[in-house]
Amino acid sequence: MNYAVYTLDGARVKQINQQSGDAKFGSTAFQLEEGNYQLVVVAHSSNGNPTMTNPAKIQFTNAQGFTDTFFCREEVTIGEEPVELNLTLNRNVSLCRFVVTDDYPEGAAKIKFYYTGGNGAFDATTGLGCVNSRQEHTFDLTSGQTQFDLYTFPHST
Repeated sequence: MNYAVYTLDGARVKQINQQSGDAKFGSTAFQLEEGNYQLVVVAHSSNGNPTMTNPAKIQFTNAQGFTDTFFCREEVTIGEEPVELNLTLNRNVSLCRFVVTDDYPEGAAKIKFYYTGGNGAFDATTGLGCVNSRQEHTFDLTSGQTQFDLYTFPHST
């Protein structure tokens, strides 16, 4: 999980990254000065953390990949008293699943999916994809895998 606090104009103030084995996984705390902020929380199964420099372009790389992804964005006002938020994250990816029912050609070791128009980045203000990217996923066939899942952040269209 990734938590990032931004000013309302999008400047990142703080970020905390967690892994599922961390002691306080699923919760965190920030010390912030009084003011108005936006909090973005991203839950995912990527092999790495997304780039969260800008809430309008939270980006995963092809090398890290990503799978089911959930996010939430909340505006919060910090005053003298502590603020506690309980957030609900929503899925913001589309899944394209390929299931191979034929035998693979003899000697085939890998299968590669390459497509354009997909998104490895989304805008936290909308949850929608914000770039047209080229995505590539290569899978090892030696395990006998026949189902291949590809995820992308959809555009509004």
